[in-house]
Amino acid sequence: MTLGGARVGCSPTAAPQRKPPVARLQLGGILLLAVCLLPNQCGGRSAALDRQFLEAAAGGDGAGAGGDGSGMGGTPTAGTSSSSGAASGSGNAAAAGGSTTGGAGGGDALLCPIGLVECDSECVNLLTDAANCGACDSRCSRHDVCSLGICAGSCTDDLARCGLSCVDLSSDLEHCGACDADCADGQICSDSVCVCPAGLVECADACVDLSKDPDHCGACGNTCDAGTVCNAGNCATSCSEGLELCAGGCVDIQTDSANCGGCGYVCSASQICTAGKCACEAQLDLCVGQCVDTQVSFQNCGACDNECRDGQVCLTGECVDSGNCPTGQIECGGTCVDLASDSANCGACGQTCTGGQECAEGVCVCPIGSTLCTGVCVDTRTDPNHCGGCAVTCSADEACAAGVCESTCPTGTIECSGACVDPQTDPDNCGGCGIVCNAGRRCEGGACVCPEGTLACGDPPQCVNVTNNPNHCGACDAACDAGQSCDASVCTCSGNSELCAGECVNLNTDPTNCGSCGTTCATGERCTQGLCTSGNTPSIDAGGPPDGRAGASGQ
Repeated sequence: MTLGGARVGCSPTAAPQRKPPVARLQLGGILLLAVCLLPNQCGGRSAALDRQFLEAAAGGDGAGAGGDGSGMGGTPTAGTSSSSGAASGSGNAAAAGGSTTGGAGGGDALLCPIGLVECDSECVNLLTDAANCGACDSRCSRHDVCSLGICAGSCTDDLARCGLSCVDLSSDLEHCGACDADCADGQICSDSVCVCPAGLVECADACVDLSKDPDHCGACGNTCDAGTVCNAGNCATSCSEGLELCAGGCVDIQTDSANCGGCGYVCSASQICTAGKCACEAQLDLCVGQCVDTQVSFQNCGACDNECRDGQVCLTGECVDSGNCPTGQIECGGTCVDLASDSANCGACGQTCTGGQECAEGVCVCPIGSTLCTGVCVDTRTDPNHCGGCAVTCSADEACAAGVCESTCPTGTIECSGACVDPQTDPDNCGGCGIVCNAGRRCEGGACVCPEGTLACGDPPQCVNVTNNPNHCGACDAACDAGQSCDASVCTCSGNSELCAGECVNLNTDPTNCGSCGTTCATGERCTQGLCTSGNTPSIDAGGPPDGRAGASGQ
């Protein structure tokens, strides 16, 4: 198949480049940014943020993911230099909320791909690796497989068994379409086919960004002459305003995760670059080099490295017994999910939407306004490789305008990398080519601003909806306690929890508040479905609390 006139897919003749094991799924609260590849999704992030599969150079002295403890640093890669100074952080202290292990530290530390962590100097997927199932060095028995981060006798329904791993063949990089069908570096697996992510094309067996690659500027093989740079897909004598020169290409160092705050400063794969600093997206925390949602992460429930036990799930930052997922959700790998809308578990546990698709009614689909072409969602109104339809390619002297290849862009638009865009509203070219709005910002009047109803919170600041964000509930930095969710700007008990003595507790499982606040189970009993039980016999009859114990309310 072709993408923009270039061959895309898994070459049957050229062996893919080897890399650390990369079987990626978005489960257990681990963020896979590759799910959101369209620039106007996920707060206007650029697809470039989803393409970092880099290993730190030996002896690198830049800050890793977390840097000096703020989680904001970057790591310089081999052969690069910064024209704007180093990103913040020294790389000497532990990352915020976690250790530097698996993060982008100095020396020979690994920058693991999205969804992977470093275990014994190798990038592994804790959700599928039987030697590191759920945690580093947590090895399944020789009779078990690793399914969604849990050792089990068989794979979860709709996941395929490849060796001792349970994988989604439609999205797994090492098993794309079939076991051991490995995608090349830089590719994604979408709909069981290896393809380049949105915004990239395959040139010389590599996925490249034609907007800034001096060896493939605007088209595969179009090399810029000495003394010129690749600027928005055109060879030019200098970079446009707002862009800086890095390795022969013009980039926005405020948002480019490969050049964050300066040339060569690389964010870890799950972080974004905003305001020239590496950071996790709002509502996520940096744990062992990966951005995770501690509200739902089985391995990082409520805090980094706080792993739930077998038979539990992570619900609103607390480990609770299985069977307590809210109505409409089911348990997948220790996490409560909605199969109708969860892009990591779409229609079934472990079924991951990739290529920019999202989950709607249990089916992976492209967002409104985009079309699925060769496994990736694209905007056929402006994409020069899919102008008006899939694989309709504009010539080198044309640009795509409203789905038609034109020799000149219409009034009010400018040409950026073969696309006619409105710099007043385009989040990837806001005020000029290559100026990206991210971290929740949208492009209004040629400037990146927070949408109405959101506040700029944190450092670096990100646009946050304080009506439903548990880390910024009602105001910036007003975090809800574990077990609480943010509803209408107020921290409230969520799921099956109730407020007892000022604390959210689960009346179905809490032995000190079993069935009602203050109802305490006797020694040796446990609380099951709101009943104190000893063995299989409930101690509470239909009439009330256990004999001899008052059900005093602690509210």
